[in-house]
Amino acid sequence: MIFLMMCLLISQAKSEGALPTETPPDAETSVPANSINATNEYTDDMHLTEAQYFDALSVLELEEMVQLRKRSGQYDDALRHLTILIKRVDDLDYHFEEALLYELKEDYAQAAQRYEAILMTPELSPVFRRNIQFRYGIVLSDMGLDRDALAVFRTVARTKDLKPHEKLILEYARGVAYIYAGKTRKGIRKINKTLLKQNSDTGSWIEARARAALVYVLIEESERLTFEKPKKTAQRFQKRSELVGAAEEQIVVMINLGEPEYVLRSLVLLSEAYFQVAEEMRVAPPPPTLNREQQIRFQKKQLERADFIDERGRSYCAKGVGYSDQMGFKGQARLELEVCANEE
Repeated sequence: MIFLMMCLLISQAKSEGALPTETPPDAETSVPANSINATNEYTDDMHLTEAQYFDALSVLELEEMVQLRKRSGQYDDALRHLTILIKRVDDLDYHFEEALLYELKEDYAQAAQRYEAILMTPELSPVFRRNIQFRYGIVLSDMGLDRDALAVFRTVARTKDLKPHEKLILEYARGVAYIYAGKTRKGIRKINKTLLKQNSDTGSWIEARARAALVYVLIEESERLTFEKPKKTAQRFQKRSELVGAAEEQIVVMINLGEPEYVLRSLVLLSEAYFQVAEEMRVAPPPPTLNREQQIRFQKKQLERADFIDERGRSYCAKGVGYSDQMGFKGQARLELEVCANEE
């Protein structure tokens, strides 16, 4: 618990505000992925309209603006520049970038529509089609359509000439989808096996995605251990603490991987787990063997512990918001953590 707090604070101190993307290995895109110098959005000539200003920009300058805004989490601005770029050059690589931007801004329905449209194009190269199919499967999983995602991943797995690291990425993705589809044991086995085989080419984002799924499993398992039976309260509290502690260890690894999206998603689950424990402790009945005075003392102690646990959950929300800001990451999870941190 304390170690996770320290990792969040250390990450804030080290962060340079870079936004990790989820572009799959070997994606065929003409938009440059290297670091670029900032390009001013507005011209010094105040007589130019915005339309005239954009018309004066070259294709390369527009590409740089798209990348710059994507890296800083300004997805709407990136899409605005990309729309102008697509009107000028109707290239499939730009349509892929558009779908990816919608995915990054968590508008999964729009992303899925655009991936589907690209897949309808007959002239796709085998590598490009495979990468688009994979992204489409990831989006379907994020939409909660995990059985459909698994079908897509099976199609990708049947393609020829998959590289070893691509097979591992697929295994991670399938393990995650199995978990969220309700096939928890199968998903855990697949993820754990892949963790043992992974290498530096696998990619940190997919490992973080897999670990976030493990956090989901651990939190879900902990919440099944309710405090309804007084005789088992202490035992179940200990077990729940162990499960939550294991979830925290997974989040620490994600922080070290530098993947804020999955760190924040997991912090939302973790804080909710703390709030759930606190709420259950407030209403947990005292053991029937205690006399009236002992029951009052028991309940008072339970309330004190519940308040402490509740505050711990809220502190994770606040630390998560700070971590998000330092990493320059925006998304639904950050909004949820901010609401939680500001609640009285």
